Amino acid sequence: MKQSIYLQILNNIKNGMLDGSFSIDGDRDDDQKISWAPGARDGVAIYHTVPEGMDELQQEKMIEALKSTLSSDNRKTDELFYEWTKTNRAVEVIDDLEGYVIDHKKDFDLDRLFRSAVYLIMNSRHIECVKIGLELTEIVIANNEMVKQAIKNLGLYDEFTIFAAFNMRRWQNGNEELFELARKVHGWGRIHCVELLEPDSEKIRHWLLTEGTVNSVMNAYSSLTCWNKAEAQKVLYDSPTYEEYEGLSKLIEGLLDEGPVSGISALDDPEAVLKRFLEISGAYELNADDYDVILSIGCWAMENGSEELKEKCDSILHMPQCEAAIKKALKQGKALRLADELDIQLCEDLYRCLKDDFASHYRKCLYLMNDQEYADRTIELFTAELLASDKQDGRSSGNEFLRNDQLQFILQTLGPYPLKGIELLKAGLSSPDTGNRYCALNVLKSWTENRKQPLSELSKELYETVSQMKNAQSEEDVCRLADELMKS
Repeated sequence: MKQSIYLQILNNIKNGMLDGSFSIDGDRDDDQKISWAPGARDGVAIYHTVPEGMDELQQEKMIEALKSTLSSDNRKTDELFYEWTKTNRAVEVIDDLEGYVIDHKKDFDLDRLFRSAVYLIMNSRHIECVKIGLELTEIVIANNEMVKQAIKNLGLYDEFTIFAAFNMRRWQNGNEELFELARKVHGWGRIHCVELLEPDSEKIRHWLLTEGTVNSVMNAYSSLTCWNKAEAQKVLYDSPTYEEYEGLSKLIEGLLDEGPVSGISALDDPEAVLKRFLEISGAYELNADDYDVILSIGCWAMENGSEELKEKCDSILHMPQCEAAIKKALKQGKALRLADELDIQLCEDLYRCLKDDFASHYRKCLYLMNDQEYADRTIELFTAELLASDKQDGRSSGNEFLRNDQLQFILQTLGPYPLKGIELLKAGLSSPDTGNRYCALNVLKSWTENRKQPLSELSKELYETVSQMKNAQSEEDVCRLADELMKS
């Protein structure tokens, strides 16, 4: 029998931490089309969607599951909540669930409700049911030390961090507990902890300045929050240490990226802040990451019509020490955007990094494919890396998700190179991944347009491959594009 989710987590905690690669073996929606990182689906729901709310039937099922706690049949409660959460994600109905219990406290035995919540936390094999248990323990505050420890253990996994964090806020010394958790999670969990953490000590404010915004999702989600809670503007106009300057640099980098959330535009005087940052930059020995932030400031200045700010950025970026820092970083396959913008040769260093550590650098192949001299060598390298195992035993080996991602990255660059990388194209057309098939077909479309030839004339072999692929699968968009190619 599959272990409970709590036991899976408990058995993988080492030195108070979970390995970043750990993933629970829990139920997933049958119709889920993509693989979500721990906490990602809830994170997207919180930041980018508005809950639709429950209909009357869903409300009745929630009440039925809650009232089942009166019987002390915890397995039945688990089953009822599991059925309910198939159409209601815990994070989207937290207000409805908690609101109903609070409004109808007289109808519940809170002791039994608590025991049912603990059962869900420690015994359920259903991801959403564990979250429901955590939501219920937040209402009936957990003073039991064993339960508190269980909540802290669950919080180490990004899927449950926000639910654990809401519990912790209600404990004695809860903010300190939350701060400890924030330092142990690095994905969506850290983003949520930062939002809930109170900057009630210099230690916490310093951490928010220097580390709070650093996460494995996107720094921008926390940058404005950290800027405000760490009183970063006050630090900026004081005499920051180098560590504080590095923290300011990371925060400004996130603030300038306003894709997911509000950032630099939310400050009272963004231009004055950026100008001050450039003024103090001369006092430190900058690395390539710092110069990249200055490049981003220059881009912001151009978009917002600030010639003075843009000129200051250009002046810093054209100093000899900037070029030296970039060339040093290129040896590790870094600072590519900077080198490209400043016309510093990067391909030889990047190609060597790609050859030495393909898995770490394959996403940077666009820089090489934009250079005619390196395009053929890059295609050969990808072909060798991706197809070697196929040639050995007729099937792919290793991490299939990683291989699909690597294949898609190189396929996206092949459009300007008709009939180059044909083996990669064939791999894309026969890939089990829909994205790879669609990408390969788009490359073929670019080739036919580039050569002004129908696919049947451009390559009979690829024409036959497309025909076989079309007959073997049913995705509407893929079939339509394949038809267009075969009829052109």
